Amino acid sequence: MLSYYFYKKTKTNEFKENLNGLIKELYGKTVLLYGTGSAFNELNKKYDLLKNFNIKFVSDKKFVKKNDEKFMGIKTVAPSEIRNENFDMVLICVENSPEIENYLENDLRIDKNKIRTLFKYAYADERKDMQYLHKYNFEKTLPKLINGLKNKKVVIYGADEFFKLIYKNFDLSKMNIIGVTGETCENHLNNEIFLEYDVYSIDEVKDLNPDYIIVAKKYYVNTIEDLYNKHFRQTKVQILPIQKKPLLALIKEAWLGN
Repeated sequence: MLSYYFYKKTKTNEFKENLNGLIKELYGKTVLLYGTGSAFNELNKKYDLLKNFNIKFVSDKKFVKKNDEKFMGIKTVAPSEIRNENFDMVLICVENSPEIENYLENDLRIDKNKIRTLFKYAYADERKDMQYLHKYNFEKTLPKLINGLKNKKVVIYGADEFFKLIYKNFDLSKMNIIGVTGETCENHLNNEIFLEYDVYSIDEVKDLNPDYIIVAKKYYVNTIEDLYNKHFRQTKVQILPIQKKPLLALIKEAWLGN
């Protein structure tokens, strides 16, 4: 069963650019494809992987024996037998590609320069964070938040990978974002830009006089408390999280600190 991450990731320009780049890079090369599950089936229907790549072997954990079994007319290879085959490149076609890359490199001793993946992670927790947003119905709650912020000046707190993930996968164009700030922004360069937004330190944010600070962090309870108590108690600035979580999750977060 395909995940929420699969559907969001494969709609991004990043994914399509990576796929097109791989088609060009691997042109004429002999490819061993790793992963013949639902991700492969869906992508093959949409992008005709068998036509665009010179796939001579396929491997998957379900192929456990060395035999003459075929998959769509292509020779199957048990993962433990990959090193015994002659190919130019391994192409990974599974969502959890970092795990497979680690297995190929460290367990099978495949040269990392001979490994490519369709699911190229922007950062290590990309898939986990996307599933996290889905768990808390972010796709439904974000439009409600944006509607409530109509005509309001907004500063985003969280100039990091988590906000990048949101920016790349969800429409923020109707939110009047006038800048971003965060822990990494205190010593920012003049005229520094994060994504498309101007970067500010917390003290500079006060001079912007925003209506709202929206905390775009996975765990936000303590951050909101600190921002209010240390910086914005004497102001009219309101501080809200970018995603909502149920009360029990918030209590656990406040108690454990994450």
